[in-house]
Amino acid sequence: MRFSLIIVLLSSCCSTAFNAVRGFALPGPVSIRGPSRPRSDLEAASTQQIPLALQLQFSREGHVKLPKLLSPAVVKDLNTELKVYAASREIEAWQQKVAVYRDEPFESVKGRYSTIIDCKREVKRYVPSLPFLQHFHVQTPSTTRTKLDLLPAAAASLLGCSRVRLYQDSLFVKRAGDDVTGWHSDLPLSPWDGNDFVTFWIPLKDLPKSSPALLYASRSHADFALNFWGAEEDLSGRYIIRDHLPLSVGDVVAHHGFTLHSSKPSDAGRTAYAVSYVSAGARVRKGFAKEKGR
Repeated sequence: MRFSLIIVLLSSCCSTAFNAVRGFALPGPVSIRGPSRPRSDLEAASTQQIPLALQLQFSREGHVKLPKLLSPAVVKDLNTELKVYAASREIEAWQQKVAVYRDEPFESVKGRYSTIIDCKREVKRYVPSLPFLQHFHVQTPSTTRTKLDLLPAAAASLLGCSRVRLYQDSLFVKRAGDDVTGWHSDLPLSPWDGNDFVTFWIPLKDLPKSSPALLYASRSHADFALNFWGAEEDLSGRYIIRDHLPLSVGDVVAHHGFTLHSSKPSDAGRTAYAVSYVSAGARVRKGFAKEKGR
C-alpha cells in the first residue's frame, strides 16, 4: 500500500483553531474525579486508571484499544442523542465544510450558503468527492457526562499527567460514498505548544473486522526524524499500519496527538464520537492567531 503523507487542514482543527483565535475562548480545566468536584479543581487522577500494559502500548505505539472503557448503556445513549443532534444541524456541518475549503470564518459563510445544495455545489469546486461531516462542541446530556466525568481520568493516565484540560469533542458522520480521510496528525494543526495530547475515538455501533475503521501508523508519534530531515512524499514501509478491529460498543481507541492516522471510505457509512484532551499546563503557541490570520 502506498503511504503518502498528506498535510490536510482537517475541519476539526480548523473549527477549534478559529475558536481559539477569537480571544482564546477554549474549554477550561475539568475535574478528573467526578461530578462532585469543582471543575476548576485538577488533582491527581485516582479513578479509571488504565492498566500499565495498555499505558506502555500507548507510549510505544502511539495508539491503543481500551476494551469496555465505557459501558454499552452510555454509548447507546450517545448514539440515540447524536443521531438527533446530527440530523437537526446538518446544514451547519455543510456550512463548516465550505468555511474550511474557502478559508473563511464560519459566520461569513453561514450568511451566503443557506442550503445543503448550495454547500455541496461549493465544496465540489475544491474536491471531486464529498467529504465526511463533523459537528463540534456537541452539547447533549450524554456527551457532557462522557467528556467531563468519564474520560478525563483515563486521559491523565495515558499521558502521565496529574491534570488535563478538555480541548474539543467532535461527531464524525461518514456516509456511504464519502471520500477517504488522508493521513494526518492532530496536534500540529491545533493551537497547543506541547506534546501531551490524546484523542479518544468512540464507535457508536459494533464494527466487525471487515469494517473500514481508522488506520494508525505505529510509532509515528515518536518519529522526530520525519520532520527534522524533511517529510518524504511516499512513506510506504516506514511504519507498521494497524487498526483495532473488531470493536464492540463500549470499546474506545486512544491515539496520541502526533500519531498519523487515516480512514478508508465506508460502504455502509459510519458515525463516531471523539474527545480530545491536553495537559492542563499546555500553552497556546506564540503567534498562533497571526499564523491563522484570524
